[in-house]
Amino acid sequence: MPSGYKHGLRYTPEYSLWLNMKNRCYNTRDKTYKYYGGRGIYVCDAWRNDFKAFYNDMYPRPSVDHQIDRVDNNKGYSKENCRWVLRIDNVRNRRDSKWWYVNGVKYESLGHASQVIGSSPGRIKAWCEGRSDGGYIYPPKENCWSEKKYK
Repeated sequence: MPSGYKHGLRYTPEYSLWLNMKNRCYNTRDKTYKYYGGRGIYVCDAWRNDFKAFYNDMYPRPSVDHQIDRVDNNKGYSKENCRWVLRIDNVRNRRDSKWWYVNGVKYESLGHASQVIGSSPGRIKAWCEGRSDGGYIYPPKENCWSEKKYK
């Protein structure tokens, strides 16, 4: 009998999330495998073949708007390294995310800087990274830059 039937939770969002998490880490045909299993991200032994263990460790999810997030993006899925976060916070913790510095103030993401400053993300990006227009190159503004969070 498949493990989904042992606990009566097979059709819950958490069960789908658990399956997707394992797919990213172990299914070489999954489109995101290269970002997870392909670089050594794994699901801990306690969770890998036991949905109920995952559920017991991570339940309850605060709301349907929350996603699972790994605190350290270079480590696997485990009770110690996972938490529930809103999508906006999950995006800010991506491996390719950047810190944005505008007038010497550090922001967690381009979206965060945009919210606080009140300018569009495109404008802030142009300030910090420069831009070209009609063959002319505008350099970045002084005291404005971005840097990768994770190397």
